[in-house]
Amino acid sequence: MKPQQIILGTVWAGSLAAAFFIGKTTVSPESTAAQQVAAARSSTRSSGAAGGGSASAGLGGTSARSRLEASPLVQKGSSPVQAIADIARGDDPIERANALIALIDTLGPDEFEGVVDAFRELGMTDERRAEYAMLLTAWAKVAPLEALAYADENTGGSFARNTILSTWAGTNPDGALAWANENYDGDGGNPFLVGVIRGLVNNDLDRATEIMETMPRSRERGSAISAITDMLASGDPEVAKEWTQDIEDDELRSSTVAFTAEKIAERDPASAAEWLTDLNDTDATNRVGEDLTEDWYREDPEAAIAWASTLPSETIGEAVEGIADRMVREDPVVAAQWISEIAQANPDANFDGAVGEIIRGSADRDPLLAAEWITGIRDERSRNRYYNRVLGRWQDNDPAAANQWIQSNANSLPESIQRRFLESNDS
Repeated sequence: MKPQQIILGTVWAGSLAAAFFIGKTTVSPESTAAQQVAAARSSTRSSGAAGGGSASAGLGGTSARSRLEASPLVQKGSSPVQAIADIARGDDPIERANALIALIDTLGPDEFEGVVDAFRELGMTDERRAEYAMLLTAWAKVAPLEALAYADENTGGSFARNTILSTWAGTNPDGALAWANENYDGDGGNPFLVGVIRGLVNNDLDRATEIMETMPRSRERGSAISAITDMLASGDPEVAKEWTQDIEDDELRSSTVAFTAEKIAERDPASAAEWLTDLNDTDATNRVGEDLTEDWYREDPEAAIAWASTLPSETIGEAVEGIADRMVREDPVVAAQWISEIAQANPDANFDGAVGEIIRGSADRDPLLAAEWITGIRDERSRNRYYNRVLGRWQDNDPAAANQWIQSNANSLPESIQRRFLESNDS
């Protein structure tokens, strides 16, 4: 074996095989791979110490090369590039995971590029994406700069770069952070910091948070927030909730609350809703309210409706819109009646989103209902857009009924809508 080989061991192979067999986890593939590498090394060292032998020999004194050649997927004497192609084409996820770990154990730092290149040429599937993260993670353990240079030259997205940076940050946060800052010269949020934060969050949440707080409001900062909240909310939700309240900046704290509530709602929408109510954070509730109630309504319609109905005028609109999206698919008339009652009870709230759901959901099934509800849209541009869309489609499907409604309501229609539809009728 080569002096700088990565020793991951058969203990990791077994755990990964089970993970692949069971399916996906709730955290990102690159985070999972980094954690698995760390666990594998710990397990391998423990196994070697307990057995009194060398960790590089694996369990039972079996070398990585022997384990690789023992795989039914790999031909004896295959080069690393040939081996990765054979492994990637395997049908058995357990055999494939075992063989991949054995292959990684045999690679020196200068061999990863060829293997990763060959693997990428095979095309990416869901299973291969996780295996790709494993290869990148292992490469980042021994040659992060070379791995990053490869990602910069050969990949167009952020997946490879973030995987490498998160792995590097897990073992050398200062080095990863320095690279991220030195290699970005843009004006907005630094995208390289997302990977660094992801690698730090498990071991140094305070530092991950401090880095996130330095980022300007941007899509990149949203990704950084998501990297932290994904990890925290996958464990104890109370820890995630407490973390958000330590953020001093009001706008940033609302963003972290929204991201955290969204993650909690995936498992327990009632708990997320109760937390949002207790915080009385208008911005956060508006950001997450629609998605929360839409998903909650599928599981417990009465609970979702009850919560939305109690919200103040500043936040009720988004929550009602999420329910309307589901309710209108079941029965547009019932949905319209409910929204009408909610709107009457909350005259100061903006229900344009919910009314839009009624219009879009009934335009084909009940164009009369859709047309009648357009006046409920407060925003003039949106209202005119709905008139053009609904009346135009209605004329195509049932010109007699559409024209009769247009004539009967001509005086209440905007001037531009009158010109389009009334003058076309006259001609």
